[in-house]
Amino acid sequence: LIQKAQVEMQEILHRLGAHRETISTPAGMGDFLATGYSSSSRNYSYGFGFATGNTESEKTVEGMKNIQNIMARLENGSDLPFLSAVKAIFKEGADARKTLESVIK
Repeated sequence: LIQKAQVEMQEILHRLGAHRETISTPAGMGDFLATGYSSSSRNYSYGFGFATGNTESEKTVEGMKNIQNIMARLENGSDLPFLSAVKAIFKEGADARKTLESVIK
């Protein structure tokens, strides 16, 4: 899942005019991994809360605010399966397990 997300993030960066390799730099990988695995990350905390039914948060969660912005800037991005899955899960209420299983096949 991480590898597929990284490859897709490289494509997103490219489409937005950035360098694909940005995600592979120490700073890029550090941010990517901290966001996904550190309980200090607001995005991680929100995702954990989402998975356990507790999305009440007084903190800003950049990831949630940016899903729609990124999709709009990419002119939908429906050809990006991981981003589409994130949107479906968080914005449309899709079943997370089934949706992610379809992405990692």
